[in-house]
Amino acid sequence: MPFAVLSSVQKNIVSATGAPVPSPFVSASGGTETTSGSFRIHTFNSSATLTVFTGGDVEILAVAGGGGAGGNTGGGGGAGQLIYSASFTLPVTASTVTIGAGGAGTQAQSNVGTPGANGNNTTYLTLTANGGGGGGSYSGFSVGDGEGQNGGSGGGGGALETAGQQYLNPGGTAAFGAFGNAGGSGNGAQYAGGGGGGAGAAGGNATNSSSGAAGGIGKQYDFTGTPTYYAGGGGASSTSNPGTGGLGGGGNGGVQVTGQGTAGAANTGGGGGGTGNLNGTSNVGGSGIVIIKYQFQ
Repeated sequence: MPFAVLSSVQKNIVSATGAPVPSPFVSASGGTETTSGSFRIHTFNSSATLTVFTGGDVEILAVAGGGGAGGNTGGGGGAGQLIYSASFTLPVTASTVTIGAGGAGTQAQSNVGTPGANGNNTTYLTLTANGGGGGGSYSGFSVGDGEGQNGGSGGGGGALETAGQQYLNPGGTAAFGAFGNAGGSGNGAQYAGGGGGGAGAAGGNATNSSSGAAGGIGKQYDFTGTPTYYAGGGGASSTSNPGTGGLGGGGNGGVQVTGQGTAGAANTGGGGGGTGNLNGTSNVGGSGIVIIKYQFQ
């Protein structure tokens, strides 16, 4: 008898002896499904279930939520950790893909160095991408206030001035290994925050008040025919020319005293841009994403 398709979902075939023969192709359902040539792509912009009918190796990208920015001459938020595999094995199962939200900004008061919140983790099966570190805020109290937070990539440090002296306020570290980088340091003497770290590079250090520190660049992948950057660090606030966010959704910093800056872009894991406003709430980090791609025919 001729070979025949047993199921359009399972993609099994029947052999000449009548025994089912597993398809060599992965088959699954969940998320936003698109095709590119002979490949199927599942994109998860929010948490949902992926049901795998036929397992196998896939290409996968997982990015956590970016860190929230610091306020009042604040540092940029660190990008969410980025995990990429060209050959990740999907088992036959139905499992939740959890997309991490970006970290919240902070209500930074005049001299209180409260940092932005870290981003939330993105998880699927054995993969955990850790949230980006929150950016530090300006501190006028003591050394150690307003440092960038550790995370998938580190948040940038806020400016620090206390007892008539100015200090470098360090950025946070990339605490979870590959595809994360440290945040840059803030500079009290120049009233500028450090840039948040990105998946591809560290955040910039604040060197002068008129040239804000930039967020670190993210990393680029092509799942659909359009190369796209993910996990860029947030730019920092400064007195007149704040730092730009890193490619990959990092938010831009704001001008000191009045500038709000911009949030990290949704579904990129970009860090929030540092805020200059003395009492306004700083910017949130961008939410994460999971993309899965495999040959289906």
